[in-house]
Amino acid sequence: MEQNTLEFTLCQFFEQTPGAFRRTLETGQRAPFNAFRDVGGLIVKAGAVVVLDDDPGAGGRAVEVVGVGELINLNEWQQSMPGSLGNVQAIADTVLVGIDTAAWERRIEDGTAFAGLVTEVKARQYQRLLERSAAMRLEDPVRRMAAILAQLGNVAGSQCHHSAGCHVSITQDGIATIAGISRQTANRILSQFKGNRLVHVERGFLCVLDLDGLRKVYSGGHVGEGRAVSFRCKTRNPSICLECSPSDSELVAQAS
Repeated sequence: MEQNTLEFTLCQFFEQTPGAFRRTLETGQRAPFNAFRDVGGLIVKAGAVVVLDDDPGAGGRAVEVVGVGELINLNEWQQSMPGSLGNVQAIADTVLVGIDTAAWERRIEDGTAFAGLVTEVKARQYQRLLERSAAMRLEDPVRRMAAILAQLGNVAGSQCHHSAGCHVSITQDGIATIAGISRQTANRILSQFKGNRLVHVERGFLCVLDLDGLRKVYSGGHVGEGRAVSFRCKTRNPSICLECSPSDSELVAQAS
């Protein structure tokens, strides 16, 4: 959830590179790959984006979620999407930092520290990409959704200042797109998870309350119907008392 030293250092390298530029995207805003035609390297400084492999009019299929300190591998995705109008969509207010191709090549050639950081960050992203691919192969939409929400919490979440939860600024449409399911199915599963205090959902906002519980569901655990839960988020309503503490009884049980 929090940017670690590795990603923080890589961000610093990008920002200190002569000619580095910034691009901001508001939540939901898209930018086509060809808007970064002469860019050699692009990193997420703040927020998070989802990489889509189609044009905005077609809705797009989500292929990767990229969080703070991670690289948007434009060249790799463009090569793997022949004929596609790939684009990135912000799932939170996002700041991108880029360097042009010449500067990227100089950094790689001249700075062994930079090249090492890029290699390590890409390796971590590739591992998460494999985990996402495994989740997307799940036919059970409940297990798939649990896996995607857990990954969103890790990649795009920020730690709540009041509880153990982590916040993700994302719409339910965005969640459905990333999970590759219909909005109706996503809403039904989110309501089920909310009833089991796994997540809290508001307009344009998700809080992962129980990351371990989501992982249990993803691993094959059973999630019950749960009881109706209605509370307000203290982060969004600072004057209220904390209402999202975990329930006393465990509602997610490992499947036999």
